[in-house]
Amino acid sequence: MARKAIIPIAKAYAKQREFVADASRELRTPLSVMLTSIEALQLEESIDSDPFSKNVLNGMKEEVNSITKLAGELLHLARSDSGEFELDRSVFNLSEAAARAISKLQPLAQAKDIDIELHASHELTVNWDAEKLSQLLILLIDNAIKTGQGHRTRIACREQGKRGSLFHYRSEGSWDRH
Repeated sequence: MARKAIIPIAKAYAKQREFVADASRELRTPLSVMLTSIEALQLEESIDSDPFSKNVLNGMKEEVNSITKLAGELLHLARSDSGEFELDRSVFNLSEAAARAISKLQPLAQAKDIDIELHASHELTVNWDAEKLSQLLILLIDNAIKTGQGHRTRIACREQGKRGSLFHYRSEGSWDRH
């Protein structure tokens, strides 16, 4: 009896996952057209002489890029829910990825009067999905900034044996390991 009750829920969940995947794929074409149009307008010489129009187009381009990224993340979510999750593995420098993540969050840290220090070997490489790891680093560093107790947050990346790397952050308190 319990299995019969779950069947409609499973079907609804599958339809929802399919809808999210279809919607995110369908959004890609109009967003690409919008981005191409914005870039074409930015090539116009008259735009350089009008700072307001230039700023509006730059803002529009950033928003279209954000929505495009969101559509990609929705598609990724739908795929991961269906078991189609795949990592795009590559070897890259973890220290450089952490430095880029810190750079993106520097305005937030400055607004909270927090100095972020990175302690990492320049030779630290990992074999994983660079984009997903960057997203993870941003989430962890954002959390360190938002929950920080004080004016200094230290980010540390180091090798953890032969199998991986360890990421720590410390906000004038104890180390948190991730």
